[in-house]
Amino acid sequence: MKKLLIGCYFFLGFLSTSVLADVTNNLQNRLKKIQSIYTKFSQNIKNSNGDIIQESTGELWIKRPNFFKWHIIFPDEIVIISDSKTIWIYNLLLEQVIATRLNKIMNQMMFILIFHNNINDWKKYNVKQQGDNFELIPKFDNDNILKFFINITKDGIIKQFITIEKDGKINTYILKYQKHIFINSNKFIFIIPKGVMLDDQRK
Repeated sequence: MKKLLIGCYFFLGFLSTSVLADVTNNLQNRLKKIQSIYTKFSQNIKNSNGDIIQESTGELWIKRPNFFKWHIIFPDEIVIISDSKTIWIYNLLLEQVIATRLNKIMNQMMFILIFHNNINDWKKYNVKQQGDNFELIPKFDNDNILKFFINITKDGIIKQFITIEKDGKINTYILKYQKHIFINSNKFIFIIPKGVMLDDQRK
């Protein structure tokens, strides 16, 4: 009987691991259908009580792997660009640019997984699926992320993604008017404007 129970536990563990791998592969296959996209977005952040504490709108360009341009138009204009190595955060109102390495903020910006294709990064998460909804939970302690949700169709259309932080904040992005189009890599080149202060955190 003891051997039978051990065998059952082993089988169930193997089955669970297999199912998780299938779900992860399913999500990766959907993301692979995205080569480059343009979309408009709206964002809202809610606190642990469910109150909206911040809203924004703007545009997003993604070119896999590792390129994106995030242009926040409202309420304050901010441009965030990844040139595949460096992330540039340009606050036009403050006339300030922060530069940091892409690999340094992987744990803080979960949506990077959308355009990143390093298979080792996916090993850090348990993935669950219900229809077009995927839930990602970090296997190891994360600086601030508790869960990440993404809604993506079989055709590679991302409808929304949500980040739940440890302090209870819920960050929701809704994507609209999404287009799979060719985007030239020049779109992701950032040149520091004259007179703008640089905070270089790449060292």
